[in-house]
Formats: sequence, structure tokens, C-alpha cells
Amino acid sequence: MEQYDQFYRGYIDTIGALLDAIDARDGIISGHCQRVARHACIIGKAMGLSRESLRVLEIAALLHDVGKIMISEQILGKPGKLTDQESSIIRQHPEFGERIVGGVEFLKDIAPFVRHHHKRFDGQGYPDGLSGEDIPLEARIIFIGEVFDALTSDTSYHPTMDLKEALAEMEGGAGAQFDPKILRIFLDTISRGLSPKA
Repeated sequence: MEQYDQFYRGYIDTIGALLDAIDARDGIISGHCQRVARHACIIGKAMGLSRESLRVLEIAALLHDVGKIMISEQILGKPGKLTDQESSIIRQHPEFGERIVGGVEFLKDIAPFVRHHHKRFDGQGYPDGLSGEDIPLEARIIFIGEVFDALTSDTSYHPTMDLKEALAEMEGGAGAQFDPKILRIFLDTISRGLSPKA
């Protein structure tokens, strides 16, 4: 088991290192995908997910933005407002990611989580019309981790928020942007001093 765990961690570290290249193209501070995976796993542990489910969640969270590799750097790293056409292209990255991971036998089970990681709880977001608990649990978890990291990291889209501002922003999205139960778990975890940024 120890040897398997070492192999698994090496595998995760390799994926993370490769995905840093995607972060760089997207104007995001290096390590975005690893931070989102860490946030997601903290939520998953607090929810009592099994060890195997946590590993699936971690891999899905690491690969949630892999579809951005199919989008030009000029669009990904563009400062300021995107055109409608550019926004439409960006919104295709979950579908691109689904195709990429779906084409790999041992990753195909995470394809729906990659596809739906930008779905809002109220049915808005993209790419499909899912809402509420019809959105895969893993995708709802990853979405919270991604938004938190986006708000608390410097990007080409906006300056970083401090922790208090970010949490207030997210709390305001409970039930609309985010699954309120999962968000509450995330906020409670932070309030207990187990900040995902640690």
C-alpha cells in the first residue's frame, strides 16, 4: 500500500507540474490547479468521502481546466474585457476538457466532472442546463474551489481579494452560484482555522 501511495503521489505531482503550463497561459499564478484540488479535497474530507472518492475528486480537480490547452494564449491571457466571440470560445473549455479526459481509458469516469465544473447551482453557467443536485457532486465541489482560488489569486482578470472579501462574495452566491450545503461546509472549515490556502 505504501508503494502504491508513493506512486500515486508521484503521478499527481507530475500532472500538477504539467498543468502549471496551462495556468501560465491563462494569466493565473502558477499552482492554480493544485490549489483547486487541495480546496476540493478539504471539502471532500469534511463531507466524509471515501479515500477512493477523494482520489477521483483530486484527479478531476487537477484536470478541470485541461481543455484550455486547446484555446489560444492570446485569448487566455488577454487583459481586460473579452469580446463576445472570445468569451464564447473560453466557455468551450469544459467540453474540450471532457473530450481530452474521455479519450483516456482510466480518466473517462471523471469526464462529467470536468464538463460541468462551471455549472451554477441555479442552472446558469455552462455548458448545459443542469441545476441543483443534477450537477455531479464532484463538479459542485470543484466549482467552489475554483472560484475561491480565482478570487484570492492575482490574475489578468482582477486583483486579489483578501480572505474576508472573498468569503463574503462567495456567501452571497449560496443557492444561486453555489450548492449552499457544500459552500457552508467550505466556509465552516475555514472558520475553524483550516484555511485551504495554508
